[in-house]
Amino acid sequence: MIPSSSSISRKLLEIYNTIINSNALYPTLIAVIYLLMVAGLLGFDHTQLATDIKDNFALLRIKKMDTAQTMLSTLITGIISLMALSFSMVMVVLSQASNTISPKVIQGLVTEKEHQFVLGNQLGTIIYCLVLLLLLRQKELFIIPSFTILMSVLLGIWSMCLFVFFIHSISQSIQITNIVKNIHTHTLRSLAHMDDEPDEREDTTLPAFSLPPHEYITDKPGFLQQIQAKRIIKIASRNNLVIRMHSPITDYIPTGSPLFYATVAPEELSEEIKRSIYNSILFDPVENVRQNYYFGFTQLSEVAVKALSPGINDPGIACLCLRYLTDLFVVLYGRKERNIYRDKAGNVRLVVNRIGYGELLSRCITPIRQYGAKDISVARDLLWLLSVLGARDAPS
Repeated sequence: MIPSSSSISRKLLEIYNTIINSNALYPTLIAVIYLLMVAGLLGFDHTQLATDIKDNFALLRIKKMDTAQTMLSTLITGIISLMALSFSMVMVVLSQASNTISPKVIQGLVTEKEHQFVLGNQLGTIIYCLVLLLLLRQKELFIIPSFTILMSVLLGIWSMCLFVFFIHSISQSIQITNIVKNIHTHTLRSLAHMDDEPDEREDTTLPAFSLPPHEYITDKPGFLQQIQAKRIIKIASRNNLVIRMHSPITDYIPTGSPLFYATVAPEELSEEIKRSIYNSILFDPVENVRQNYYFGFTQLSEVAVKALSPGINDPGIACLCLRYLTDLFVVLYGRKERNIYRDKAGNVRLVVNRIGYGELLSRCITPIRQYGAKDISVARDLLWLLSVLGARDAPS
């Protein structure tokens, strides 16, 4: 059976998100670049231009093969030690973040591009030196590639400089103020990509499509991340369907739970149509702040609650989270997301369930209020948050 284009599109999007959020993205790309570099420099070393340069600058010529092999072996040993130390530091950071802040922020720390860049350069330098060392094992077949070997020395120095940067970066990443600030920054970026089309919530009360009668069960579990509305509208328009999502976007959909309702029963639709609808609804196994701003709000709330737990008891962190939450709620205030989608004829085809402003505020603030009920500083910042939002809501 040939898979449909929608199925391929869904799989490609899932693969893309997996690659983008993978820890191996930058290291893999950099390692490939270094492999191409060693091949290119070896080719250059055998050109007449390289020979002329080495004849004019004697310092660039390496005369003994043993010297070259010793240099490469030393570089490999040293950089492997640096890489092992780097991984050890990352694990310490992840362990501390998990125990003292929130396990959900680990994903953000692990996928930091700066850390991947450092580890990728270290890995690429090791591969560069290993490949070069293997190619030099038969002395009678190769001239000494001086430029390629000197480049390995430069890469070794570059790796040590990056290690110094890595120590600085990892020491900054472990600080709670920077972790909370990064969550706030990523959430603001997600808010910038919100759909600002006019809200049509008033239409959801119409009996014709307020709740289509036929239930469709989810085909996979996960966090509901994205709905490809244009594709669903085309499918619904061609088959005279009205579809309403059961759960809000960002909710976790367990196996066997209803995913959406439609005006046509499942048995009346072909498998291809149903598969096209399912493939237009994207899931993510983890909470991704970069794809949905909602998770940034909840993560800040969870960090605040964790800080108020008896084991940590640091209300200052909770107050910091409340101040960032105040800013995010101010930015979110008044912004509307489209939840009803129509076809070109004006017929309603898709109704998306979204978490409202008040519900999001309640989900974020209520746990902090309960856990910090006896702390004066937390209560003061909670009142400040409400006063700021109240001032926004007051008539001018």
